[in-house]
Amino acid sequence: MMLAVWLQASQDVDKKFMRIKRIVIPILTFLMIVMSSPFASAEIANPTNILKAVPANVMVLEVADTNATGLDATAEQIYKAMKQSSSMSFANEMIGVAQVQYVSNFSDVKPTDWFYNDVLKARQLGLVAGVVNSLFAPNKTITFAEYITILVRVLGLEAKAPQQGAHWASGNIDAAIKAGIIKAGEIKNIDAGIPREFMAVYTCKALGIPLADGSQIIFADTKNVSPEIRGYINAAFNEYLTEGVGRDAQGNRLFGYGQTVTRAQLATMALRIKAYKENKEAYKNERALARQADDIAWQIGHRNNDSGSGSSGGTQQQQQYVVWNGYKFPADSKFYDMNKDGHPLSYVDFTALMWYNDKEDYDTLYGILTSKLDASTVKKVLDYAMSKKDVNQKLPDKKFTTPDGKYDIWVYSEACDSTVSIEVDRTGK
Repeated sequence: MMLAVWLQASQDVDKKFMRIKRIVIPILTFLMIVMSSPFASAEIANPTNILKAVPANVMVLEVADTNATGLDATAEQIYKAMKQSSSMSFANEMIGVAQVQYVSNFSDVKPTDWFYNDVLKARQLGLVAGVVNSLFAPNKTITFAEYITILVRVLGLEAKAPQQGAHWASGNIDAAIKAGIIKAGEIKNIDAGIPREFMAVYTCKALGIPLADGSQIIFADTKNVSPEIRGYINAAFNEYLTEGVGRDAQGNRLFGYGQTVTRAQLATMALRIKAYKENKEAYKNERALARQADDIAWQIGHRNNDSGSGSSGGTQQQQQYVVWNGYKFPADSKFYDMNKDGHPLSYVDFTALMWYNDKEDYDTLYGILTSKLDASTVKKVLDYAMSKKDVNQKLPDKKFTTPDGKYDIWVYSEACDSTVSIEVDRTGK
C-alpha cells in the first residue's frame, strides 16, 4: 500500500524549469517527523492536523510502506482527511491544490523478481502504470504505441489529446514525429509488439545519440542485420543503454534481436533513459562500473578448463560451470543471472522464471536444482511447471517440500503469463 500526496504548483511557478518534486518516505517516518516538528502539539495526532503541519514549500510528499502491516487504517484516515476538502491551508500559506491517490502493490511483481526494484521506482516516478486489478503484467509484450508514449513522457514532450475516434496514442505519435524520433507513416501497425532493435533505434534518436559503426559486431545475433540497425544497437550499447540478453556458450554477447520488449524491460529502459537524459556522464560512469563488474564475474565463471592432451596434443573445451549458493549452473545460463546477485528476502534460496512448456528450460533447471536438492522432488516440481500448456492457463500456487523438510519449492503462473515462477525457500529446519 502506498499513500501518495502531491501539490499542484502555483500559477506563478515556471513549470518548464520546476517540475513537481517528489519525496518518498515510509509512513512511520512521516508520522515521526511531523510529531517531532515545531508544529507538533496535543492536537496534531489528528490526521487532518498532521497534514496541515506540512510546510508549504514541500511540493510533493509520498508516504509509502510497501510491506504495510496494520498501517492501512492510519493511511486511510489521512486519505479521508485530505479528501474532505479540494484545497488545504498549510502552516504558512496556500500554495496549491492537494490531491491524494492510493496505490496498491502489484500482485504479480514480487521482491524476488529481477525487475522488482525497477518497476516500483518507475511507477513512483510516474513512468509506468499497471493494467487492471492491481496487475502490472511484467511479461506482457508492449506495442510500438506504448513505447513511443513512454519516450514522449520521459522526454517531457508536449502531446495533444487524441481527437475523437483517433487512436489513443495518436497525440504521442505526432509528438514523436515532430521531435524526429520517427517519420510519418514509418510504423505500419502501432499496436504490434515492438522488437528490441526498434527500441534501440527510437531510444537513440530520442536522446540524440548518433549512429555508431555498423560494421562492428558487438552482439553475435546481429551478424546478419542491416548495418544501419546494427549501428543503432551498437550505439545503445556504447552509451550503456542496453546490455543485451546474455551470452552464448562461446561467450559472445546476445542482443535478443527479433525478441519483443516486455513491460518489465520497459520499466528498466524508462529509468535508464531518464537517468541518461538528466546526467549523461554520471549515468555512463555508473553503468560502466556495473558492466565491468559483470564482465569480470563472467570471466571468472568461464575460464577454460583443459581436459588433457589427446594424441594430437590439442585440448577440448568442456561445458563451463559456476557454483552459487550450492547450485551448479552452466556458466552461460540465464538462471544464474537471475540468482547471482542474491535475493532481498533472506529465506529465498533460489528463483527462476521458465518459459511454459519449454523442454530446454526443463532440462536446464533439472540439472541445476538436482545439484543441491532431492531429485524426485525436483521432478515433481518441474512436471507441475510443465503442465501449463497454454498461455491463458493459470497454475495455482503449489508447494513441494523436500524429504528432509529443509526446503519448500513453490510453483505458480498467472493466466496470460508466458512464464512459470519457481521459488525455493529455506524452512529453517
